[in-house]
Amino acid sequence: MPVTSSVGKRPEGVLLLFEARFDRFFNALARNQEEFKHLPATPCASIPAHKIGSPALPYLYLRRGCPASHDAGGARVGAALAPGTACGHSPMVAVAAKACATCRFAYIRDRHSPQTNGMTYIDAAVAPLRKTGQIKIYGDNAFAAMRKAGRLVAECLDMLGPEIAPGAPTSRIDQLVFEFAMDHGALPATLMYRGYTKSTCTSVNHVVCHGIPNEKPLKDGDIVNVDVTLIVDGWHGDSSRMYGVGTIPRRAERLIEVTYEAMMRGIAAIRPGGTAGDIGEAIETFVKQHNMSVVRDFCGHGLGRLFHDEPNIVHVGRSGEGITLKPGMLFTVEPMINLGRPHVKVLSDGWTAVTRDRSLSAQFEHTVGVTETGVEIFTLSPKGLDKPHYESA
Repeated sequence: MPVTSSVGKRPEGVLLLFEARFDRFFNALARNQEEFKHLPATPCASIPAHKIGSPALPYLYLRRGCPASHDAGGARVGAALAPGTACGHSPMVAVAAKACATCRFAYIRDRHSPQTNGMTYIDAAVAPLRKTGQIKIYGDNAFAAMRKAGRLVAECLDMLGPEIAPGAPTSRIDQLVFEFAMDHGALPATLMYRGYTKSTCTSVNHVVCHGIPNEKPLKDGDIVNVDVTLIVDGWHGDSSRMYGVGTIPRRAERLIEVTYEAMMRGIAAIRPGGTAGDIGEAIETFVKQHNMSVVRDFCGHGLGRLFHDEPNIVHVGRSGEGITLKPGMLFTVEPMINLGRPHVKVLSDGWTAVTRDRSLSAQFEHTVGVTETGVEIFTLSPKGLDKPHYESA
């Protein structure tokens, strides 16, 4: 089950945010010196170094105050520094034509780059059973428990395949998931989670995620994502799959194929010492090749004894950026891919997210763990049904 992503959100501590061409920014800065006098002074040398993003999608962050002598670094208002040149008064590295300006410092960052936000890691064995903002590192016993929970979720999704057909309401799917959980000594994690009253999420056609099961029957040609999270002995297994209803059009079939492959490419990028950006770049690069778009408003998440935990796994990014992946981490990879544009909106029920342009959307999800040598997928189908078989038009 995806959580809300922070991609595109305003970073904490930014005093002023511009998205503009470099020349327009500096011209405006020169014309409006008085406008910024109220901003608190921050020595530019105290600004932490960040990896610089692509100038193709610049966000210009303006910070006021630099008591150091700018003559030492040779950088004044409007001075040009070659890419890779360090400003003499800051650990930042210049990539733009303009750099450290008297009493102000501008730098570039790609808006799609996941932020580390000073994330720290903690041994899950000593961590409190709540979300602390730290990434939990789990041991062998946790991995064994996640295998058990993940397998049960996969078996539940296997069971649903023959039941998803024209005329079947999504409420029937929800009832089957509830009964399966009860029969196997598990609990549906979504049931009464933050007021949600169903045992699963069923997202049909242009519904991106968090669709609420209802009595409306499925129609021939529909596509539906079923997202199941089961709690087994206190551990959460989380997975979702796409199902075709009857005979589906080729465009829907193609969307499902691209979405599945994008998820698997993201998972294949996971390795100890890698980064979350590796996952996002692998997914985004592949999806763009097929002229589809990656939803940015929702992302994967950490889990274990908690349903939603750190870290957030964003499905776009740049290789080498974001949090470092370490053995023992548990999280989901669950890209949502649209045939049209990536923009979504949440309906008045507070849950259902749909594409703004009403284009078809698809999602797959696996729960994974980072190992010493790579990655382990906990929610693989025992019957090999992870990628569904469907009748195409």
